[in-house]
Amino acid sequence: MNKFGCHAETLAIVLLCASPKSDRLLAENPGDIDCLVLDIQLGGISGIELSERLSATGSRVPVIFLTALDDPALHNRALAAGCAAYFRKTEPGDRLVKSILQAATPNQTTTTEPQ
Repeated sequence: MNKFGCHAETLAIVLLCASPKSDRLLAENPGDIDCLVLDIQLGGISGIELSERLSATGSRVPVIFLTALDDPALHNRALAAGCAAYFRKTEPGDRLVKSILQAATPNQTTTTEPQ
């Protein structure tokens, strides 16, 4: 058992690069995804836009956003898109891991205000 209350082998992380076809790929495999962690500024498509596209397909996968920017407008847009949590990249990594674990558990989400 680790400091986050789970066995390390229970947390599998898959890294995907965002592209115009990412939403289709993710929408076709919704049962395989427990949580998405997206950078707000992705090449070609924003993380928020990808989240909005997934929501339009009926996806209920919780999304956690990361950003290097200190921009209240982006934070508000991420909240409007239904994010499970929002972090700036300068925040402690253990908070991100805890949010991933919470978001991946049905009926538990946390929205993190930027500091």
